[in-house]
Amino acid sequence: MNDKQENKLTMYNAVTTLLVANSAKYATVTALSTALTNFQDIIAAISEKNILKNSATAGKTTLKSQERTALISAVVPVAGGLFALGTATNDPRLQALGNIKKGTLQNLRDTELTDQATLVKNTADAYAAQLVAYGVEALQIANIDTIISAFNSALGGKESSFSTKFAAGSVLSDLFKQGDSILTDQMDRMMEKFNSSDPQFYLEYKNARVIKDLGHRFNPQDPETPTDPEQPTDPENPSDPTPPTP
Repeated sequence: MNDKQENKLTMYNAVTTLLVANSAKYATVTALSTALTNFQDIIAAISEKNILKNSATAGKTTLKSQERTALISAVVPVAGGLFALGTATNDPRLQALGNIKKGTLQNLRDTELTDQATLVKNTADAYAAQLVAYGVEALQIANIDTIISAFNSALGGKESSFSTKFAAGSVLSDLFKQGDSILTDQMDRMMEKFNSSDPQFYLEYKNARVIKDLGHRFNPQDPETPTDPEQPTDPENPSDPTPPTP
């Protein structure tokens, strides 16, 4: 939720708490009880979707980053073997295919990286026997394929989690619209009867309906900005912070 939605949900909870605590006062107004039940269902759904929205991408970006690093680490030594083989056999094609450095791979897009890794792996397969002499074993080559699959899986999981997060955010907006509708079109209207019959209860409801700006929530570990100490002021000259000499 954003700050505006957080503030509104706080108001929702304040209204609910007040009405639940004073249920005896509107026991005969059964429609108000029904509206409150529906309103509480909306609040519960908001909480559920907010949890889904906040947890959708948890760990997915980190996992993708880890698999990307693993893939680059697997490709570089195999590419180096291809380059060395190409140099020894005077094969410019192998040299070009193997002329890959870690920094180059790190700058590639995700799909470009998998394409490059696949090209290195397929080329290395064709020269697997010769590459043994250059320190590249068949298991290393096969491992590239395994990591490519893991990377693609992590990439797909990250993208789908962002879709889930976006969808949950859209549902949240709709739920708040439904909550506002129940408040303004039903509960507020029915509470008007208490304006004269129970003004104290009515006033408490009106106060609970106020959306208070609670501000942005910061990490409690964030350092507070120290304030400058107050300077003593000469009462005879407020613009001069220096007190008079006794």
